[in-house]
Amino acid sequence: MIDYPDTDEVLLALAVLGQNDAQLGFGPDDLDSLIARGRHWVETHLPEIRSAVCSNPVVNGFLRNGDIYSAASLLVQLIPDIGPSKAAAIGLLATRGMLQLWCDGQGEA
Repeated sequence: MIDYPDTDEVLLALAVLGQNDAQLGFGPDDLDSLIARGRHWVETHLPEIRSAVCSNPVVNGFLRNGDIYSAASLLVQLIPDIGPSKAAAIGLLATRGMLQLWCDGQGEA
């Protein structure tokens, strides 16, 4: 399992994005469960994320130049099947150092 330092609020957002409106009522006791759900979503989709992103030559060029923000901005285009909201959350995780970790040993990154 990948360690996601300082990303709980993003993982929480991913979990909430996966809920329908009727399921959004939750309290403080539910936060750990929702963060775990967001983490599970990322882990489940990590092969898809790696496949779409880590071997992309444009992403790799940005990573080589240390431009993580430009690399992350491509995620919405590279992973369209997960939808723009989740892609944006994945992009935020990417800017917090996760993209380099996800692509470590993948493609040219």
